[in-house]
Amino acid sequence: MNISKNCKLILNDVYLYDIKSCHYTILDRLGYSMDSINKYDKKQRNIQIGFLMKDNPKLTSILRHYTKSLINEFILGNNIKHDEIISEEYDGLLITKPAQIYNQYVDFGLREIYQNLIISNNRNSYIAIDKEKITIKGIANRYPQMDDYYYKLLKINYSNKQSIFKSLQKIKDDLYNNEDPDLFCIPVKNNNKYEIFLKRYGKMKISETIINMLDVDEIDKNFYFETYLKYFFDSIVINYI
Repeated sequence: MNISKNCKLILNDVYLYDIKSCHYTILDRLGYSMDSINKYDKKQRNIQIGFLMKDNPKLTSILRHYTKSLINEFILGNNIKHDEIISEEYDGLLITKPAQIYNQYVDFGLREIYQNLIISNNRNSYIAIDKEKITIKGIANRYPQMDDYYYKLLKINYSNKQSIFKSLQKIKDDLYNNEDPDLFCIPVKNNNKYEIFLKRYGKMKISETIINMLDVDEIDKNFYFETYLKYFFDSIVINYI
């Protein structure tokens, strides 16, 4: 993900366009036999196409070339200026204006309209909301229990400067005063274990049976704030100070 270095950190009314079923659509248009690939099961489809790409390295270059060409065509056809592009993703675009011209051969369409979008201060990630649906991109080791804090950041009343800073403090206090150990247990993929960060011992792996035995006061809550929330807090403060 490549986030613009020139755009504001806090944005309203951002439009996400992308190519639906990108690799499948391009391969189909190029005349590849797609009979063995399940178009409607995204996970299975991506696995199957991944095997095709692994067995045929040239296919990877072809797909990247055509994907980039479709995005460039979309940009030119809609006269999208450089400073109107928030992020150019592999198979789509985040832009600050609605598009008018679509591709007649592939479904390059509007997927989301984000009412609020917050870019992290280091410009490595963003969070956004379309009505009540949140999108979270670029956050390493993201896990569901932390998503509620992103939702709270996106739902702040940004029209009231005083309210913004009160809300930020309230969200931060909520994290540091939270007594639920589940919030701080990061699931380990393909393993029934969790990672947790403690003040005295740093990162530790624990089983689910240990969670309710944890002393919440021993959890390094500052690590979780610094890792998952601080860059978004910084963006908001910079934008409204």
